[in-house]
Amino acid sequence: MCCRPTSVMEAGKEEQRSVARFLTAEGVGGREIRRRMSVVYGEHSMSRSRVLAWHKRFREGRVSLQDDARPGQAHRVITPDVIAALDGHILANRRINVEEISLLMAISHGSIHAIVTKHLLYRKICAQWVPHQLTEEQKTQRMAASLGHLQRYHEEEEQTAEPAVETREFSLTEEIQNRTHKFRKVMMTFFFDSKGPLLVEFLEHGTTVSAQRYEDTLQKLRRAIKSKCPGMLSNGIIIPHDNARPHTANSVRNTLQRFGWEVLQHPPYSPDLSPCDFHFFGDLKGDIRGHRFASDEDVCGWVKLWFRRQPTSFSMDGLDRLIFQ
Repeated sequence: MCCRPTSVMEAGKEEQRSVARFLTAEGVGGREIRRRMSVVYGEHSMSRSRVLAWHKRFREGRVSLQDDARPGQAHRVITPDVIAALDGHILANRRINVEEISLLMAISHGSIHAIVTKHLLYRKICAQWVPHQLTEEQKTQRMAASLGHLQRYHEEEEQTAEPAVETREFSLTEEIQNRTHKFRKVMMTFFFDSKGPLLVEFLEHGTTVSAQRYEDTLQKLRRAIKSKCPGMLSNGIIIPHDNARPHTANSVRNTLQRFGWEVLQHPPYSPDLSPCDFHFFGDLKGDIRGHRFASDEDVCGWVKLWFRRQPTSFSMDGLDRLIFQ
């Protein structure tokens, strides 16, 4: 039995188009070309519709085997400056998607995706961009932080007289659909402790989380804690922070130092170690999927109601899951 060479079976699209062009020049019909190519290339053959389409083009005098440029396609060279600018957008907001970056930078979706995946080597975990592979230094930081937090948890678990109080910061980007059937997004910043939400704040459409904006949010959080949980401020606040730019700004560090709050370092590129990402965000996103809203205000109201409907144990369950992560 004669076997077709693998190199022939897996011929590229331009090679197959060349074959179709040759057979068209010989006067072979489109259906016959498709039959012959199926025999030679098997499952790797062009589809029937593509063969007929190219057969028609070649009959009309086309010579080129290349794809036509798509209307509106960006013909922009991927340069170091463009790559650096795109990386800056991702570092500022790890939940930003390809469509949003494309609009910000006026570059095609395909070019953005190529830069993100092939040049910056990012992938998504818990809806956040992270490097495809952590460096040895980042792995060491992740291990050291995790072991340190586990040791502290077991030590303070026994000190029932002064239980540790923790808060978590969470940014949620959720798609909504308005009456015009266009998708918009609402950004949410969320803080909670073991007893439930402390502050849920929504960002105005078209704005981003800057250092100044985050300082204002921390002021609101402090007032919310003082109002909802008397005595918590005097017991001490522990707030986890990753390497997001608003969190590492000097002005934010000074504000936290003035409050007397302790910053718990969160390992870089580790959304899988954040209860907000693996516990709250997944459930919230699953429940909101399929809903349609007339305005941003309707979304905000729905999210706040969702938090109020969660059992009192929901927040503690997320913190407990963190131990096993």
